[in-house]
Amino acid sequence: MQNKQMISTQGLSLQFGGLQALQQISLQVPAGEFRGLIGPNGAGKTTLINCLSGAIKPSSGSIIFDNIDVSSMPPHLISHLGMSRSFQHVQLFGNRNVRDNILIGMHRQIKQSIAGQILGLPTSRRAEREAGVIADELLTRFDLHDVAHLSARQLPYGVLKRLDLARALSARPKLLLLDEPTSGMSEQEATDSIALLKELARKDGMTLIVIEHNMRIMMNLADRITVLHLGRIIAEGSPQEVTRDPAAIEAYLGEESTDA
Repeated sequence: MQNKQMISTQGLSLQFGGLQALQQISLQVPAGEFRGLIGPNGAGKTTLINCLSGAIKPSSGSIIFDNIDVSSMPPHLISHLGMSRSFQHVQLFGNRNVRDNILIGMHRQIKQSIAGQILGLPTSRRAEREAGVIADELLTRFDLHDVAHLSARQLPYGVLKRLDLARALSARPKLLLLDEPTSGMSEQEATDSIALLKELARKDGMTLIVIEHNMRIMMNLADRITVLHLGRIIAEGSPQEVTRDPAAIEAYLGEESTDA
């Protein structure tokens, strides 16, 4: 039996004035899949993530997330349904320490815990303890324990990116959208972080959509890859299938091979 679709789009298009940023995007990502999203600069990758997360409203087409039409839904409501994302440029609380930033990522659970305290519910303390355990586990897994007491603004960029991944995972979302999560990391840091991300996602049954320029990582870890060019999907399939696709080679992979 096939997995249900965690997120799907049909005829998704976005126009800015005379610019067609996305053109008839029809995408299906099954629950539990690691989907890579690749393409040259300006292909529409981040724009697509922005539409999926509600940051930008599409001009036409539909977005179905976990069987709910979220095409016109604001980002905070989509987030409450179980979608989380990271950004190309890290968005953390620079004046808060590393552990606090991870706990802030669990805002839904903590908000419920505070409500429980007000109402005197015994489950609120348990929820707080569980949040602390999750934060400490992520600190350890992402090698952040030694800097847990430091404010985010004190960290080098590569460490900030690891913290951003830990924060995004802390929410335990159904779907996690990641925009260039390994930029600023060394090759080994990038490989280790994405492998750990996939391991933790599988453990929680999480679905991943990841924009990533490192093709070695995509080849080794993605279940399927979608290639965008000029706002259109031009190729899709397993990593092996995509690397043999003439349209993908011409638009992007040939360029990558030349750069390598």
